[in-house]
Amino acid sequence: MIDFNTAIFLWSGQGITLSLILVSVWWHDRRQRHSLYFGLGFLSYALGVLLIALRGTIPDVLSIPIANTVALLAFGFWGHGIRLFDSRPATAFPLVPALVWTTACLFPLVRETFAYRVVAFEIASMIGFSTLSMLLLVGGHSSWRCRLMLVGIFMALSTSAALMGADALIHAASDFTELAFSGAYCAITITAFIAIVLLVGRMMSDRTSSELARLARIDPLTGALNRRGFEQGFNQTKAENPAALVSIVLFGIDHFKVVNDTYGHAAGDLVLKQFTAICRRLLPPDTPFGRTGGAEFAFAMPQQDIRDATRHAEAIRRAFAAVRIEADQAAIQVTTSAGVVTTPAQMASFDRSLTLADKALYLAKARGRNRVVVWNEDENAQVGEQARMIDDNADRQVAVLQRITAVNQPHS
Repeated sequence: MIDFNTAIFLWSGQGITLSLILVSVWWHDRRQRHSLYFGLGFLSYALGVLLIALRGTIPDVLSIPIANTVALLAFGFWGHGIRLFDSRPATAFPLVPALVWTTACLFPLVRETFAYRVVAFEIASMIGFSTLSMLLLVGGHSSWRCRLMLVGIFMALSTSAALMGADALIHAASDFTELAFSGAYCAITITAFIAIVLLVGRMMSDRTSSELARLARIDPLTGALNRRGFEQGFNQTKAENPAALVSIVLFGIDHFKVVNDTYGHAAGDLVLKQFTAICRRLLPPDTPFGRTGGAEFAFAMPQQDIRDATRHAEAIRRAFAAVRIEADQAAIQVTTSAGVVTTPAQMASFDRSLTLADKALYLAKARGRNRVVVWNEDENAQVGEQARMIDDNADRQVAVLQRITAVNQPHS
């Protein structure tokens, strides 16, 4: 078994190397702020234990209170890194270990007795590992298997810390060489930290893969889903609501080419972004909403009544028509037209539904634009001009769709 000092120096070298790798990841991609804090955590812990190992060759104030505080501050960096990784706000809990140690050092008996200092440090470490475990479990569901394995390792390190504290107390140790299993504790810690880095690396890799998959479904200008992403959202809505009706509402910005030609493409981009913002504000959360073409957008929603989608479409149309968009000292007022189609979820096809919604949108534009048209094979109703007609038309379509759904339901 390696001696304690050798293990400490190996441990410190490992921590500094890991910190440099993680900080370099952040340096090359500043969005990876969690990598920076993970790296600072390993650096802090490595420097702390290195100062502890140099006890006797450096002043006690550096090798005892300052060294242990620096080592325990690592939990603050790691905790903040986990919160950043999960896109959650920072919390003060990871700073508790350093606070516990600092408070314990206020008592002369702890400050002047090696065994009690070890107990105080290991209690603080146990609190730190438990806090990190809690943050991992409540932070999210990404890389769930890695999270559970990390929690297992943290609990093992917490158990090792408890045993080390008990060892120091039982043997009334006056330095690390008098601990019965000091080498074993260091070996466990070194092995655990290697496993931690591998698991954290796997979580970061999973996050990168998920982010790339998300970006592949997002329109870079507006942040809405692109056509591929919207189709996936539509199919997911169908799968989650097999007994319901599913509506697609397709919007087209009226005279968008005129906006681009008159005010420039930058102004056109502002119009598209403003429309996206209005839709996000007025649509229910988690509603699939995407940009399906140059100036065309669509959303899908499950419902029992066609009028739900129509009312949302009309609310968006009215809100957008009332907005004045400031672009290069010019106030632009633009309108939108929309087509609505509803189909039983079991029979709904993305391509066909979007094609029918496009036909309804074409009718809305042919009838003067700035209006919503509901598609019906026999009759297409326009919202606003003939309110009673839209209600009657919707009622008939819902009844027909419900009969179609009933006929296609499997009989027991």
